[in-house]
Amino acid sequence: MKALLIGIAVALVLLGPVPARAADVVSFDAMLILANNDGATLDRRLDQFGNQLRRIFKFEYFKHLGEGRTQVSLPSEFEVDLGSGQVLKVKASGSGDRVRAEVEWVGDGKSKLKTTVNMKKGAHAILGGVPDKDKKGTLIVALVVR
Repeated sequence: MKALLIGIAVALVLLGPVPARAADVVSFDAMLILANNDGATLDRRLDQFGNQLRRIFKFEYFKHLGEGRTQVSLPSEFEVDLGSGQVLKVKASGSGDRVRAEVEWVGDGKSKLKTTVNMKKGAHAILGGVPDKDKKGTLIVALVVR
């Protein structure tokens, strides 16, 4: 639970509320990550997040499990399928270089996490700290808005 709260707190980018405008088109890229301490190195596909992941979650190993991306006009409601039974349900709005995303992370049909992030285009948010007994680790999502 502590890891979940830390993950949410660090992931929030405090840019304030963002007004919506229908003409803005953005790309949402999301990556599903498994964290554990099995002694392996960081998966190379996660290089851009490596230092932040280790600092926030205190695990040694981070493995790329899947990813999804979509391009939408704002405001919009959509889903991003990450694979492995994990889906992000997103309600997004924004204008210019700022995006507000209300995110619900659903795994295997159950709600795992609900949060709102305010992001600048090009920035990322780390969501997670969701334990997964089947995979013997903790699930994390890296969300990037472009």
